[in-house]
Amino acid sequence: MIEILNANGKVVQRSQNLRGMREYAGKHGVGKVSISAIPNGGLLSVFFQDGAACTTTFADFRVLQQFVRNWRNAHGADLSVNGIPRFTVGRHNPVGF
Repeated sequence: MIEILNANGKVVQRSQNLRGMREYAGKHGVGKVSISAIPNGGLLSVFFQDGAACTTTFADFRVLQQFVRNWRNAHGADLSVNGIPRFTVGRHNPVGF
């Protein structure tokens, strides 16, 4: 279950898949995306322009990278990979960034 929390920590939306997060991003915009490699997968943190945020995991870090690269609503948002700032999200990001 993916929960989107507002700036006060209150749950503003729940979803059983990425669709809810993507819809929320379409309405409120994405300010920053952070991805990290973890054992057996990847961790995605999204910070929306209205101050809300959510975190979810992927079973494969390369699939996570491809998802972020292709996520049009996130294009132009600040990107951080394993804690290192990496410019902005876009199609120009290589796979394995």
